[in-house]
Amino acid sequence: MTYLENTIELIRKQRFNPNWFWGIILNDFYLPRRSLYTFIKGESNNIQGRILDIGCGEKPYAHLFSCTEYIGLDIETTTEYHAKHKTDLFYNGVDLPFENNSFDAIVCFEVLEHVFEPETMVREMFRVLKPGGTILLTTPFIWNEHEIPYDYGRYSYFGLKDLFTKNGFSISKQKRILSGFALIITLTSLYVRDGQEKLKGLFPKSKLGKVGRGMVYLTFRPIFMTFNIAAVVAQLLPKSERFYFNNGLLAKKKIDS
Repeated sequence: MTYLENTIELIRKQRFNPNWFWGIILNDFYLPRRSLYTFIKGESNNIQGRILDIGCGEKPYAHLFSCTEYIGLDIETTTEYHAKHKTDLFYNGVDLPFENNSFDAIVCFEVLEHVFEPETMVREMFRVLKPGGTILLTTPFIWNEHEIPYDYGRYSYFGLKDLFTKNGFSISKQKRILSGFALIITLTSLYVRDGQEKLKGLFPKSKLGKVGRGMVYLTFRPIFMTFNIAAVVAQLLPKSERFYFNNGLLAKKKIDS
């Protein structure tokens, strides 16, 4: 690989699995991403066999799972998010294109908020899972609108629990991910990031404009690095279970279903 290709790969890796050094430098939201990765990795041993990844995108967590088959499913949209997807199959966003009891496990990361009819989605997950099959899922509670206009909802701890239990799942584990003052710092960083994107948008889509956008990016890097370090330090402060970034859920399809 060339130096440029190595650099691009480093940046790509730091988006979803940021380490303490390069992640703090290159990822605008180091702590939320690190917290998600830590939760998913910690539960990865519960996900085995034939796996379905719903809303797979780039499949950033696929390497964490031991499986016989890993199928990435997504809905095709025109958003930038899908520019470099690694999807195996596209679907209509409602009906999962598989037979009943097809999978040993389902993973679904940061997707449920983009589903317009979540009850239908959870029932479809239940249908294609084998009895006793496992689902591992994350979805935000406090975060900005993203992948606009395909952003439809947020879930509290109790709302997510109710959504799955009333549709035939038993909850094995639930976790509130990243709470307290560290989240306030992260949300401030998110606000600043919005300003950065607006500034970048002022430059034309040309070679000269690309240079201008690059200068904006470099100017803001020390700001985001400072926010990242402050958020890490803020984890030493008392946390609040009512104020948190994300939900983590591990659930099973009941065997007698």
